[in-house]
Amino acid sequence: MADWSFHPANETLRLEVARPPEGGDLVDLIEPFVTLGRGAFSRTLLGSVVGPGGDVVRTVAIKLQSDEYPLLSGEGGVTCRDVERGWEREAKLLERSAMPTGIVEVLQRVRGEAALLPPTLFCKRRRAFFTSVCPTCGGPLADARDDALLESRGLPRRDASLTRFLWCTACAAEGRFQVWTLVREGPMSTAVGDQSDLLRAYAPLARREGDALPCQGCEHVMGCYPDDPARAPEVLRTVVPLTFFEARAVATEPAPLRFDECVALIGGAPWAQIVDRIQEPSRAVVVRELAARVDKGARHLLDRKSVV
Repeated sequence: MADWSFHPANETLRLEVARPPEGGDLVDLIEPFVTLGRGAFSRTLLGSVVGPGGDVVRTVAIKLQSDEYPLLSGEGGVTCRDVERGWEREAKLLERSAMPTGIVEVLQRVRGEAALLPPTLFCKRRRAFFTSVCPTCGGPLADARDDALLESRGLPRRDASLTRFLWCTACAAEGRFQVWTLVREGPMSTAVGDQSDLLRAYAPLARREGDALPCQGCEHVMGCYPDDPARAPEVLRTVVPLTFFEARAVATEPAPLRFDECVALIGGAPWAQIVDRIQEPSRAVVVRELAARVDKGARHLLDRKSVV
């Protein structure tokens, strides 16, 4: 598990990190978390609630808003606001659900809404979560919601697109316009940076004393932010976004098996066959461990003796 809670309001909540291949390191993994599934608007990660002694007392599934929506990119008229409304509907449906898969209240939220997480980065080397901050002033970054200002700068509006940007509200109030997006698409002004630009821009802040970044005071800071421009900054490999933008999130009971996999098991398929067909490596590990605990051989709800 990661050593730092990714949710400041609940320090007992942790995200499970993936297991690197034998002889490897977490830094070598592109996706360091245990991913249970992905949807058009979200991805679901495995989390744990730990007790005072650090023991796991409950596992949960953390469903997070995606940073990008490739499945919706061709859908005309779908906007950021539509996505937010979708999350509102899901939160209300889960609240009304009498099923065990309803919301587990481990994320601070307003009733009728999903929790809202700040832009959050994760250092794979130190296993540290930290809120994305402004490289200039060290203040928190947030989604840029001033559509009129974005439009005046020739950038897509939130209420007319699925494009999102991060900015520092304090710097913007002083007339300094700089925004970041996950991936730059098409020609954009020099005031727009992407994920790698943001990470590189942390170099001056990372070398100063303080607690805005876990990089400050870290023994690896000169490797992550080298003086030699010819050297590739290790920060591009060691730090990844848990969520690059603000993200809505809900916690539920984990359900590592898909509907079709449950049906196959009911029909008598062996657990080994189910595990072999899973394409997500992290979920395959979770299901394999589940199988080891519950597999007692093939079981059928109906057999010939029970059919009259």
